[in-house]
Amino acid sequence: MTSSEGSNAMDVLLGKSGFVTADEVVGGGKGYSFPSASPDRRLDWILVSSGGRVSDLEYVESRLSDHLLTVAEIDCGSAGKR
Repeated sequence: MTSSEGSNAMDVLLGKSGFVTADEVVGGGKGYSFPSASPDRRLDWILVSSGGRVSDLEYVESRLSDHLLTVAEIDCGSAGKR
């Protein structure tokens, strides 16, 4: 679903909130997480704060879903400590 300007919720999150996608942080890939001969959109997302650190990102096949499991290791720094 899109707004009258043509944007959707992910456009807003990625454009104005300071979030970026995990695959942007690690570089490479377009983040497609579902099997298709020619994927044309993302369905599954991992977002991190701009400047966040992602040390690992992978897409794993599973018989549990028709989507690939999207897994990332994210360094939360001091925010993740209790």
